[in-house]
Amino acid sequence: ASHAALLEQHQGREGEPCDFVCHARHFPEAGISQWMVCPSDVPGAFSMQAGVLAACGLSIVSAEAVTRTDGTCINSFAVTDMRGRVVTDQGRWRRVQRMLSRVMAGEKALSELLANASTHAKAGNAGPDARLKRIEVSNDLSDLATVVEVITDDRVGLVYDITQVFVDRGLDLQVAKIATRHDLASDAFYVVNRHGNKMGKRSRRMLSAVLRERFN
Repeated sequence: ASHAALLEQHQGREGEPCDFVCHARHFPEAGISQWMVCPSDVPGAFSMQAGVLAACGLSIVSAEAVTRTDGTCINSFAVTDMRGRVVTDQGRWRRVQRMLSRVMAGEKALSELLANASTHAKAGNAGPDARLKRIEVSNDLSDLATVVEVITDDRVGLVYDITQVFVDRGLDLQVAKIATRHDLASDAFYVVNRHGNKMGKRSRRMLSAVLRERFN
């Protein structure tokens, strides 16, 4: 029902600058807030949204990105603040929305915002830099996409950093499954190349090497 409502709102905004609609709801019993976004079809939308959340001091506990057959994306993030609490402050969610609008419009550089957030997190002893535990880039786990599995220490902007590698290499993210427990991130990304196909052997090997270099 929530997805249907977002899609209806999004269709009503087609053609507007920085076209996206979003909605936050809260689940105190589960200890998380959920932020759902239906963005315009722009490269790296999921990565950008994950980066904005991190820049606003929110921690991604889990996330899913789904691309529909009509090309519309619906991204869902379960988040907490840096102390692991539900984020019910509406002012903070308005800040997230404003920042995403400004980043999409090119008025703010997300890399600078994330660098500032990371500096503050380190000053507060928020955790170690990411260290890779395991990576697998496989064509055997899905019939339609290459699956990239990454297990590493969690840190500010991690999901953004991983997905930016995909953007830089021209890969299209179809589905993302993000899970973080006890400062350990276990993430799976379903990607295809610019032709909509699985990655070839050489491309998979190069992607694995880039990720290992980035996080080792």
